[in-house]
Amino acid sequence: MDDKIALLSNLPLRTRPGFSLDACLAKMASVISRAYKNIKPPFYRRLMGGVSKDHARAVVATCHADLTAILRVTMQIQNVCKIMASSGDEATRHAGNALSGYCQRLIGASHDWSAKASDFEANIFGSEKELLEQCQRLTRIHETLAKPVGNLSDW
Repeated sequence: MDDKIALLSNLPLRTRPGFSLDACLAKMASVISRAYKNIKPPFYRRLMGGVSKDHARAVVATCHADLTAILRVTMQIQNVCKIMASSGDEATRHAGNALSGYCQRLIGASHDWSAKASDFEANIFGSEKELLEQCQRLTRIHETLAKPVGNLSDW
């Protein structure tokens, strides 16, 4: 996953922030689904012995690091979109405002997920359920933002 995260630094942030946000959104969805599958494995995997909590914590720690890298790129995209929203023609301003708002929603939800992931890594009672809820929340945000961001990927 490290080489995939390294590829995020090669995205065309300034020239095509919509495309870059779409790529970050896809990477974020894969990281969250990987964490979710290890916290709450499928039925057959649980039947065969499941996943130990230590392994799940290790996977969540790597996902947390990956999400932090994605979050840094998303914040850079948000800064570019704010600049884009303050200059240019009307269509560019609207696209910049929309992308900046999408970035803000992702950043807020990612910070919440990071806090719950830190609690899960510290083995705090009840943190597993809260982290699963945050995973589902981020998945819903991804599903609702995938199409609008995909439509703005030309910007």
